[in-house]
Amino acid sequence: MKKIISIFIIIPLIITACTHAKKKLPQVKRTATKKISMISDTSRVLLRKIYLHTFSNPMKLDTFKVSLIGSSISKAKFTFEIISFNNEKIYSEKDHSYDLLGDLDDLSVKQAEDTIRVRFDNFLRADAFFSPALDHQIESAIDTDYVDLKTQEDISSDTTAIGFIYNIGYESTIEIAYSKIKRKTVICFASD
Repeated sequence: MKKIISIFIIIPLIITACTHAKKKLPQVKRTATKKISMISDTSRVLLRKIYLHTFSNPMKLDTFKVSLIGSSISKAKFTFEIISFNNEKIYSEKDHSYDLLGDLDDLSVKQAEDTIRVRFDNFLRADAFFSPALDHQIESAIDTDYVDLKTQEDISSDTTAIGFIYNIGYESTIEIAYSKIKRKTVICFASD
């Protein structure tokens, strides 16, 4: 009788241990050719850049991160994240690496990869930040397509608010700022 009880106790423990011992493998994309099966790693970090700048708090540095993840520069995923000084993700955007090409369509693979590298390197730069945020929109009409007028007025009236402008996709310019009232990063303006 003790053997039967022991078996009923040991078998679930072994099953539980085996399921917890599974390791998470990198995400891979499998492609098959005629005779050879190829595996390309879609989780490999090809390029990464980190830039510290004030954004959510004018007295503390937030971390701006961009990375290209995939099997090649031209087929990678582009990730842009902002992590606040207190380690909270306050902005995240994922695109394809070819979105860094803008409207450049007729490039060889090498030219495209070189252009992506250059634009990746220039994505986080000091002149993309400005304070006060939305200051340049005073002269033009305020865009309420992305965020309501009250939030934009709150950001505009905050002389310590910091804006960030970047280009992604086909001739797109995006402007973001941190709303202290909403406690999140908002897109204030986007154009094609």
